[in-house]
Amino acid sequence: MAALALTSALFDVLNHALGKGLSFLSVGCYIVRAESREISELEGIGAKMPMTTASLGIGLLNLAGVPPLSGFWSKLFIISAGLGIPSDALMFTITLIFVLNSILAAGYYLWFLQRIAFRKGSGEKHSRVREAPPLMLAPLIALASACILITIMLGPVLQFIQSALEVVIG
Repeated sequence: MAALALTSALFDVLNHALGKGLSFLSVGCYIVRAESREISELEGIGAKMPMTTASLGIGLLNLAGVPPLSGFWSKLFIISAGLGIPSDALMFTITLIFVLNSILAAGYYLWFLQRIAFRKGSGEKHSRVREAPPLMLAPLIALASACILITIMLGPVLQFIQSALEVVIG
């Protein structure tokens, strides 16, 4: 059970790093193009920046743990490890807090995504906004591709993490 817990935790760290990095870089593209950091002023900008918005969507959905993305699997493995010791009340409580936190975070991520991508923004406000330049899109595409590739190559990624853990903890 400890091996599953450690593998799950490291897998979640990897997913979180990719998802957060992708989300922050995407929002940075919006900020540069809209010349604003206010969410209310970024509403609807996603329609003008489809590549950035697709990348933001992948990052936030991965963070939220939406199937079939790898963020879902890392959360599921953590929950499985937490519930794997049925007589441990503390572990059950921690797992329950983890689940509640995941639900709360998913709600926020999806709320933010729908404001950026699906709300109608002011036509004047975004009339001159264009997609981010290629040098800003390149890391977005790389991170989004990594999120998808890890989902597709789930087995080898988990084997790599387990091998790394064996080296570290013996």
